[in-house]
Amino acid sequence: MTPAGELDGRATVNILQAAERAQVSRRTIYHWLDGGKLDYVRTPGGRVRIFTDSLWRASRAPYRRSADDPADEGLTRRGSR
Repeated sequence: MTPAGELDGRATVNILQAAERAQVSRRTIYHWLDGGKLDYVRTPGGRVRIFTDSLWRASRAPYRRSADDPADEGLTRRGSR
């Protein structure tokens, strides 16, 4: 039997714990999950367990918006017309 919070020898945390460790919001963790920045597994109960080593990598990676990000809608880049 493996200890709680460990899977295949890798430490895991839940979404709230991941947000606290990375000092970001839970929403950011969800974005990182959707963007493929985090390695995770789903438990048989459907909960997400995030591997802490991937959390470290994701929190150090620069944020890059996609070209079709709705947050950029109606904005122009500095120096462009």
